[in-house]
Amino acid sequence: MSWTQLPDVPVARSTCCGAYADGKFYVMAGHDGYFNSSYSRVDVWDGSSWSQAPSLPKSMLNSGGTADSDGNVYCLGGRNGGFGSHSVAYKYDGSSWSSLPNIPSSEDREDATATNGNVYVTGGSTLCRWDGSSWTDLGSPPNSRQRAAVASDNSGNVYILGGYSGSPSPSVEMWDGSSWSTEPSMNIGRQSFTAVSDDDGNIYVMGGNTTNAGTGPSAEKYDGNQWSILPDMNVGRRQYAGAVSASGQIFVGGGYTGSHTAAAETGSFSSPVAPSNLSVTVI
Repeated sequence: MSWTQLPDVPVARSTCCGAYADGKFYVMAGHDGYFNSSYSRVDVWDGSSWSQAPSLPKSMLNSGGTADSDGNVYCLGGRNGGFGSHSVAYKYDGSSWSSLPNIPSSEDREDATATNGNVYVTGGSTLCRWDGSSWTDLGSPPNSRQRAAVASDNSGNVYILGGYSGSPSPSVEMWDGSSWSTEPSMNIGRQSFTAVSDDDGNIYVMGGNTTNAGTGPSAEKYDGNQWSILPDMNVGRRQYAGAVSASGQIFVGGGYTGSHTAAAETGSFSSPVAPSNLSVTVI
């Protein structure tokens, strides 16, 4: 079990987001080093080569990406260059992008997940749900923070993971549709990362800022009961595009490594690996 390098994403960038739909890995939005500029570009890996999909209606960065069970791809919230958040939401049906109603409460660094016909987006301070016709603001988790990730399991539970509240956090909280509960913490505190979940309900987290000043390659898997350490990614990165197939094939592209990268890789982990000593690489 290991990570395998893929051909580079056509354009190096960070603060991008990802989704996996109909056998394809989407890398969307982002920027190349200037926060007053951002991309509307969408690149797609089909398992053998990269191609360009129709651009987003608006240039975006720090957005949340996900796909629903019908194969629709979403790019949600984040920034439109500069600082501050914006609440736009877009859906791609495989041929064109369409605008959704604005997210009721947006943050400037978002992540997204889809489960049981609903799409969720958060940056760690508030959770919003799209049910296919309207948005609902579900309020804040008990441990409100920034730069968190979100994932879901096949029972419809939604997890807010990590984030920043003075330092990178390992905390995990679950929304079951009516109330919050505290779940086992990750082994490593992290922020500015992505969480993804497969059809078996496993949640995977990779990279991110794992110290106040460093970017790490570490990865973990949550099986609903406990966290297990996975092999490190080939490239430590934060603010990248990440996604997973239904069978648990993880895809990662772009991000920030000390500079903006086009590096992409994939991995599949059917059982956990627990090394005798855990280290974090600071770049």
